[in-house]
Amino acid sequence: MRFVAGAAALVLLASGIGATVEASAATTSPQFKPKLSGWHKCPESDLVQAHAACATLRVPLNYNHPNSGHTTTIEISRIRHTSKHYQGIILTNPGGPGGSGLDLNVFLQEQLKAEGSKADKASIADYDWIGFDPRGVGTSNAITCDGTYFNGPREQYNPTNNPAVLSYWLTRSQNYAAA
Repeated sequence: MRFVAGAAALVLLASGIGATVEASAATTSPQFKPKLSGWHKCPESDLVQAHAACATLRVPLNYNHPNSGHTTTIEISRIRHTSKHYQGIILTNPGGPGGSGLDLNVFLQEQLKAEGSKADKASIADYDWIGFDPRGVGTSNAITCDGTYFNGPREQYNPTNNPAVLSYWLTRSQNYAAA
């Protein structure tokens, strides 16, 4: 377990992925219900070797307005528990920005196996391990807040000793964040 803590894996204990989805739906909005598609074969070989299954989770594009109808998808993977002492879910978080984590569960399990303690082996066997690609990363849907952001013309990005260029990029970034 030392490595999991050291790797900053986020651990969430729940009774199952369905319960987690329902719980997040209740806190997001009473009207929006995230939808989990059926489990299917994962695209990556290390996930296949770990006997993982993958699914797609439909979530709001904007959590400030979850019922706007705009959604995106997040790809998740699950390595099921193998013991009869099921404890819940370990959700691994790739951090970021831009980090793929669909197979982070495989990597973390391999690190725990290398540690070799009884507690490490139990943590692998007693939990369902969930990996995911965050919004806009890897196999999850790409998201674009402002489709014209990369359109020109635009100022060169070197605001050093140039207040006008700095002001231009700060305004452009604020508009992008608002979008």
